[in-house]
Amino acid sequence: MELFESKYISPATSEKPEYLLALLHGYSGSIETTLPTAQNLSKQMPEAGILVINGCEPFEDNPHMPIERRPDSRQWFSLITPDSAEFSVPVAHSRIARLVPNLHSFIEAQAGMLGLDLGRVGILGFSQGSLVATFLALARRYGACVGISSGLAVDIDSPTVTADIPGFNTAAFKTAWSNGGMNGDCDTSAQSHKYTPILLLHGDRDQRINYTKTQLGARVLTCIGVEVEAKIFRGVGHEVCDGMIDASVEFLRRHMQFS
Repeated sequence: MELFESKYISPATSEKPEYLLALLHGYSGSIETTLPTAQNLSKQMPEAGILVINGCEPFEDNPHMPIERRPDSRQWFSLITPDSAEFSVPVAHSRIARLVPNLHSFIEAQAGMLGLDLGRVGILGFSQGSLVATFLALARRYGACVGISSGLAVDIDSPTVTADIPGFNTAAFKTAWSNGGMNGDCDTSAQSHKYTPILLLHGDRDQRINYTKTQLGARVLTCIGVEVEAKIFRGVGHEVCDGMIDASVEFLRRHMQFS
């Protein structure tokens, strides 16, 4: 099992947490940049332990996506492609699929040391970390998942999709998609408890990743059979606002049965 650099924030109410929230930062982020979100969550969910995890790769400068580099900047996977080819969902899918098993094993081990099973673990990711979080939520069954300011990095046509996402049915997805799913009219009766419930949040003023990516991602997840909710925040950019924290807490409490 690969070890990830992380910081654990103990629950305010007791030494042993009732739940564990694993936080995944965005592209060029780090543990330090995620601490404000962790502290806000801890205030509203004092019975939960918070595990802030650093991306598994050093941050690399990308001429096609100029972003401020800090000394502690990290990334979950590279956005650079050979010969400057366009970065695509299939590329993202393959790179995330490679890191997910190790990340899952790390989170599972941390939860186990706290005496918690995966049903008491929530995953929350921002931007690039949201792509990883939602993929984790499809690959393994956690208590709940929140993805903020991103889309979805699932290549439905990948030859490995059924291995990467256990239980995924390509034929059933394509039928649901063609029968109205692409227009947001997917039959929700096919929702399966084998998948982690997912909440997607996005600001409509996001200049880095357009909020329509979240709307599309929600439609794809519904057709896969995931219980998914999506909310767009007016006047919010590429950030985690207070309203997103409130929505995350409400969703996590509802699905993880917080007291």
